[in-house]
Amino acid sequence: MVSLDDLSALRDRVIEVVGQFRADSRALHDRLCEILVAQDYQDLIGQVIQTVVQLLQEVEAKLTTMAIVVRRHRKAGRCAWGRGRAGTVGRAACSAASRLDQAREKWTSCSRPQGASAP
Repeated sequence: MVSLDDLSALRDRVIEVVGQFRADSRALHDRLCEILVAQDYQDLIGQVIQTVVQLLQEVEAKLTTMAIVVRRHRKAGRCAWGRGRAGTVGRAACSAASRLDQAREKWTSCSRPQGASAP
């Protein structure tokens, strides 16, 4: 038979274990909350980065389209402001096209191996 002192000691031990379990579960809960907050932060940052990348892709596509249109106008002789020609593209657009051509030439000359001719 189990004595009253043994039951009392067992009860004290159970209370101690339950208290430790509560403390451990609180610590685990707090840690899991920290992890979830960090994960949410990463998700938000990922969404912001994705939005910025999409915006940059749109800007790139629009600038490419503009450069193609301006280049076509230049080839057709429509970048002749001050000559009274109908359908001219603005001075800023033609100037931008010239700068794009210069930048492209610099880029291709920098990336070309020594002694290689221009494309």
